[in-house]
Amino acid sequence: MITKEAKEKLIKNGKFYNPDSSTLVAVSTWFVNYKIQRRKVYKSKTGIFFEVAEVADSGFETVGYPYPFIRLTNGTQTSMGSIIGMGEIGTERDDVKLKEINIINELSEEEARRFFENIMQNSKVSITYHAKTVYKLLKTYDELFSIEEV
Repeated sequence: MITKEAKEKLIKNGKFYNPDSSTLVAVSTWFVNYKIQRRKVYKSKTGIFFEVAEVADSGFETVGYPYPFIRLTNGTQTSMGSIIGMGEIGTERDDVKLKEINIINELSEEEARRFFENIMQNSKVSITYHAKTVYKLLKTYDELFSIEEV
């Protein structure tokens, strides 16, 4: 259930992008780019593709030295390294407590096609110069788009 505060961060250009009522089509591994986050791509009931960033509830604790931690949905915490792993498919965790969800952008069908084709051909995607992630496709290209043979 999306809270009022979370809903406001999912509004862009007068449109509300609702992950709860949309189909998840791709998810990235967790990565660090100022915040510990991952990206998800959805397709709405009306056929609009959009991407959101899920930001982990994280912080620092001092036990002799400061180290980063991630809060899990069961209330415990774990190390940042156990969440981020090695950026490989299969290391993504769904038990991370989220601090926020933000809309990144809406993708036109052409942009969504390019995104999926790029993911199918390349394993890692650069978010910034230092931050890279890997996307796992949860729907096949055939399920999302028509394919023309040439």
